[in-house]
Amino acid sequence: MTVPRQLTANRRNARRSTGPRTASGKRSAAVNALRHGLSIPVFADAALATEVAELAERIANGSADPEVRQRARDVAAAQVDVERVRQARHAAIARPAPGASITEDRSEAMREQIQELWALDRYERRAMSRRKSAITALQIARFCRTDDELKVPA
Repeated sequence: MTVPRQLTANRRNARRSTGPRTASGKRSAAVNALRHGLSIPVFADAALATEVAELAERIANGSADPEVRQRARDVAAAQVDVERVRQARHAAIARPAPGASITEDRSEAMREQIQELWALDRYERRAMSRRKSAITALQIARFCRTDDELKVPA
C-alpha cells in the first residue's frame, strides 16, 4: 500500500515528467527521431530491406526451415541496424569542428555533438542487444530443427 506522502510525491513527479508543454518544445520533440533516421525500421527502406534479405540468406545457409529463416532475418536486421548506427557515428565524428577558438557558439556546437554521439551509443547498444538475442534464438532454432540429421540420439 502506497503511503499518502509517497502518492503525493509520485503525482508531483508525474506532472513534471509529461514532456514538452510549449508549442516550440513540442515542435522540437517531434523532429527528434528524424535527426538521423535510425528509429525507422530497416524494412521501411527498400535498399536496406534488400541488404537484410541477402545477409539473412547467407546466415540461413540454405536452410529450408521457416523458423531458422525467420531467425536469420532477425539477426540480419539487427546487424544492419548496428552498421547504420556506426556509419552515423563516423559521419558525426568526421564533421569539421566549428571555429578555431573557444567561443560560446563553438562550445554549444561541441555540446550538441557530444549529445548526438551519446544518443548514437544508446542506439548501438540496443541494436547489439537485439542482435545478441536474435543470434541466441537462431542457435536454438537450428538446434531444435526436426531434420533427421540433427536429431540427437536418445
